[in-house]
Amino acid sequence: MCTLTLSASLPALKPSECLGSVCPSATPAQYSVSYFGLYVIALGIGGIKSCVPSFGAGKFDNTDPKERVKKGSFFNWYYFSINLGAIVSCSIVVWIQDNAGWGLGFGIPTLFMVLSVDFLHQIPQYFLLGAAEVFAFVGLLQFFYDQSPDAMKTLEEDFLRFFRHLL
Repeated sequence: MCTLTLSASLPALKPSECLGSVCPSATPAQYSVSYFGLYVIALGIGGIKSCVPSFGAGKFDNTDPKERVKKGSFFNWYYFSINLGAIVSCSIVVWIQDNAGWGLGFGIPTLFMVLSVDFLHQIPQYFLLGAAEVFAFVGLLQFFYDQSPDAMKTLEEDFLRFFRHLL
């Protein structure tokens, strides 16, 4: 979404304005940025729509009647949210794009995606996965970190210093 927002907002990434009835074509770089953004979104949607239902269903115990009801509620809310998002994107966002510009039309969903990632980042990982899975995953990451070359470790330290500076 960030790529599409930038391609719709930055003058260098969008085609020149039409002069009368003559509209100049987009440059190959402008096409590349736009198509890259569309392909990444398609890849992300393909991954999220196939993984979230099974990930959510795996959190419920089928042998417990109360859990089965909660599992049904999870799927109801999941598909309600998916369809609500489709309705909003096909109506409100399109209206904004037509009346206020494509940059704002892509910028609003981008803002909500950034906020949702921030929200998920705030939730402790053990709440999402369970304590055992988190510790096993952290152990696996620690193993790969210990096996990585020293150059990779210093690169990670540089990234951490950079992001701490931003916060």
